[in-house]
Amino acid sequence: MTAPAAPKVVVIGAGLSGLCCALRLQELGCKAVIVDPRHRVGGRVSTESSDGYLIDRGFQILLTAYPEARRRLDFDRLRLRRFPSAAKIFDGQRFRQIADPVRHPLVAVGSLFDGTVGLREVGALVPRVISALLRRPDSPTVTGRSVRDAVAPSMRPSFVDGFLRSFFGGVFLDRSLGTDVGQFEFCLRMFAAGAAAIPAGGMAEIPRQLAADLDPGSLRLGRRAESIAAGSVALSDGSTEQADAVVIATEQGESERLAATAKEGREDSDSERPWCSTALLAFELPAAQAGDGTLLLDGTGAGPVNHACFISAVAPTYAPTGRAIFYANVVDESALAMSDEALEDAARRQLRSWFGGASPASGGDPLADWRVRRLVRVPKALPRQHPIDLAAERPLRVEPGIHRCGDHLLDGSINGAMRGGRLAAEAVAKELGAVPKQGLRGNP
Repeated sequence: MTAPAAPKVVVIGAGLSGLCCALRLQELGCKAVIVDPRHRVGGRVSTESSDGYLIDRGFQILLTAYPEARRRLDFDRLRLRRFPSAAKIFDGQRFRQIADPVRHPLVAVGSLFDGTVGLREVGALVPRVISALLRRPDSPTVTGRSVRDAVAPSMRPSFVDGFLRSFFGGVFLDRSLGTDVGQFEFCLRMFAAGAAAIPAGGMAEIPRQLAADLDPGSLRLGRRAESIAAGSVALSDGSTEQADAVVIATEQGESERLAATAKEGREDSDSERPWCSTALLAFELPAAQAGDGTLLLDGTGAGPVNHACFISAVAPTYAPTGRAIFYANVVDESALAMSDEALEDAARRQLRSWFGGASPASGGDPLADWRVRRLVRVPKALPRQHPIDLAAERPLRVEPGIHRCGDHLLDGSINGAMRGGRLAAEAVAKELGAVPKQGLRGNP
């Protein structure tokens, strides 16, 4: 007797969520086809290569403790380069170092004596990390309380403004500390349990690896999904993909448009979830002028740059021999409203104060040999993660045979995007009665 054909699922969107959805569908006995209007995979995760420089679409990192990354990615193939487990905070006069108190307790305790961290902060943060490590949740929870209300009151204003706003403002692209404390604690656990890293070939190596693990012929790039009807997806080239089920794995606006075509225009779309924006200034400079790969944080709130790093010190493959590249990231809304020229000028003024001033008496302009290689603006970089945004109900199932996924439906992170894809695949496969073929990969 001939075995029944595997059910076919069309996944719309080749970002991390769509790729992980398709891979999990394959494991669960389905045939997955991905369509995407771009001619590349990765969605918001991409890397530009130019004259030997690698420039990611924003200052992105991978946390190796992410449960979904450990399940799905092969870290050895990515050739991960890890950031130091420390940060330096500019206090208006000089940089002060703060170390990870879990991995480097002696260095962290040393920072007690230079005013960077106080006993109150160590007492408040470390138990939270240890408690979260013991609970080991696979995903963050929604508590209904913000970091500003639940965590910040137990700490000195200087620590809140100097460290919390800049460090977690970089993680969540939001300096307001309005992020739900459940997301904050999950993030703390991820930093404590693993490393922050980037692939040697740029962040785009992550989606490229996922795509390489798909069955041959699964990708239909350069084709936009125009509409969804019963059992089919109409594409921009005039063709139609027949499907037993469809998963919409696009950004929120496109997701709602496609869902409306499947519902014949019924007005029951979600409210727009607020997004956080960012901009990356990638400076090229002589390698001799570069520092180490420690994360640099603005502790003053006085300039457009929130956090920065000599990224080629972490991954030398990001710059050609003899050269270096410095990433400076902007999250402040008023700074993001500046023109490119004004933003670069303001960033240069701020960075001169970091690295030595601009007057002849201080040795000239320390940024004289620095050139902006690329200014990358990302208007919708990460869904905002305030309690009110996370608590809003956003159903993953549009109707029978049509599901959706993406980090705008869960927590905004690489882990959230990958988890959303897996959950959608498992829901669809169950609905179709598919027969699993294999399990998930794991990392030690």
